[in-house]
Amino acid sequence: MFSFILRKTIILMIACFCFQLKAQTYFGLRAGPSFSRASKQIDNSLVITDWVTGANIGLYFEFSFNQILSLQTEACFVQKGYKRRVFQVYSYRVSYFDLPILLKFKNSSIPFKKKGRKLSMYGAVGPYIGIATYGKSKGLESRRVEKMDIDSSHRDDFGLLANAGVAIPSGRLGSIFFELRYDLGLATISNSGFEKVKSHGFSPSVGYAW
Repeated sequence: MFSFILRKTIILMIACFCFQLKAQTYFGLRAGPSFSRASKQIDNSLVITDWVTGANIGLYFEFSFNQILSLQTEACFVQKGYKRRVFQVYSYRVSYFDLPILLKFKNSSIPFKKKGRKLSMYGAVGPYIGIATYGKSKGLESRRVEKMDIDSSHRDDFGLLANAGVAIPSGRLGSIFFELRYDLGLATISNSGFEKVKSHGFSPSVGYAW
């Protein structure tokens, strides 16, 4: 089922990219820290873990339908994880390759000091899919680091993503933007038999768009 969704998503992203080449398009780079944790369903109880810090780096392409609405496709490297206590506190950090598709709403009518340029505020929402590429665990007391054996049945992730930000004109055609995003994982990324783990987190970032 997931492989079917992945294939359809990649085909859709390629179609969007090809369509963008003939329309008004923008592309950008962004980077920032990620702060993630997990919700664990243990029996009938919901347990929320402590935060783990990682990195969130992305490249995106944006096709504008008009001055208000656009479609944004992304390719992202995201580190997600959580902490839990098993005799000692362990942190788990997994690197993902995420592919979001977002519907973006913009307000580009705010005057800016540069003549003919306007500040833009925006928000976006949409689904994402992800594939785990590498993971490691670390004992915070023993300082021992081990490579995680990522179960093939729990290598895939999917969920919902939302962001909000502001873009400030910089240079002749580009803009610097600052944004905050939140992702809600809907897939079970770990299942030990007595607990089911789903990730969620947020990431502030800065980037440049052309």
